[in-house]
Order: sequence, then C-alpha cells, then structure tokens
Amino acid sequence: MPYKGRALYNLLQMNLKRNPQLEVETWQVEDYRAVSLEELFSRMENFQIFLDEGHFVLYVEESDSPEDLTEVLYLGNDFAAHEQIFLCLFEIWRRLCPHKQSLSLFCDEL
Repeated sequence: MPYKGRALYNLLQMNLKRNPQLEVETWQVEDYRAVSLEELFSRMENFQIFLDEGHFVLYVEESDSPEDLTEVLYLGNDFAAHEQIFLCLFEIWRRLCPHKQSLSLFCDEL
C-alpha cells in the first residue's frame, strides 16, 4: 500500500530524523504549522486554486475531510501537485475549522 497524504508526510518526517541525508523535496517535510495562512493560500494559487478564508470555510461545510476537499479542488494526475495541495489544505483546515474534525486531523494530533 503506497503512503500518501499526512501518513506520507509523517513517515518522511520520521525517516528524515533518522537519516538527515535522506533526499526529499522541501515541501515534503516543511513545518506547515510555521507557514502563514497567507502563504498557504498563495501556494494554492500556484496550482490555479484561488480561495480566501470565507470560500474555504464554505468548501469545508460540504466536505468530510481534507482528503475529500483535495479531491474536489484538484482533478489532475500529478502526484506531487496533489500532495502539495493536500498538505496546504490540511493545515488551513486545521487552523480555520478545528470544530470539523476528521480521522486524519484527529490522528495528526496524537
């Protein structure tokens, strides 16, 4: 089973701590909690996804999880793009909609 989403992110984080020479892209192991909301939304624009806080919350109301929202907003086949979008959406969701929990958000807090 291939890892993706937050599971892949956490696995890479653990492996990088064990082996600092591990070759990964910066976005794969970046601390998204340290990135401003403005920057997260800007990164989404790089993938032609234009949202602000208000519209994001409206999308969240219709989605069950950050994973579902990623599938709605990104229809492409580029795995790296999908993962970058997911990581940004996950962090934005965590900050703006903590009242709407999902399994991935719950597990990430453990």
